[in-house]
Amino acid sequence: MKYKMMTICFLIGLMANPLFASDLTISNVRAVNRTDILETPVSVIFDISWKNSWHNQKNHDAVWVFMKFGTQWDNHVKLVPNGHKILKNRSGETVNPEINISPDSLGFFIYPSKNFRGDINLKLQIVIDTSLQEISYRNLEGLSVHGIEMVYIPEGPFTLGSPDEAATKRAAFYKSDNDGNRDGLISIDSEESIEVGPQKGALY
Repeated sequence: MKYKMMTICFLIGLMANPLFASDLTISNVRAVNRTDILETPVSVIFDISWKNSWHNQKNHDAVWVFMKFGTQWDNHVKLVPNGHKILKNRSGETVNPEINISPDSLGFFIYPSKNFRGDINLKLQIVIDTSLQEISYRNLEGLSVHGIEMVYIPEGPFTLGSPDEAATKRAAFYKSDNDGNRDGLISIDSEESIEVGPQKGALY
């Protein structure tokens, strides 16, 4: 899978399927020392919740989660590749969240792994890799957990705009005609630069 953090994330709201994850909350963060988890006893427990999550055949939302602790450089906390737990799933039996650790061990994606639409509320236990950094339960002062709401965009062509012409009045993108008026949707099928402006065939 490839996740793309959209610096132009507002584009998502202008596509045909209006899906908006929102209200991400991370709370009750604490470090614990659990000798029964892998070879690394240090882990972090916290609550995470967000609203309007979804997973369908085309794409799904996710939260990118990473941690920092209070050194002079506010270092990232590195994680082990597995052994993490969902201690409580308050979202109901219909959601089966998946934790996907990044290759560089600096964070993870969490998302519903099958068809779902609704709110997510979990208590997680994430195991820290102390073999990659000088870190222990006692020196985790200033520990903080951060999250960024994201959307998985499948690699390949996609369309900008909305089939609803009324969406143009709400600032939806469209393909321009010679006079800057709406002339349908615009297809994106390469990574080449996109012409923008009130000219025929351009994004406007």
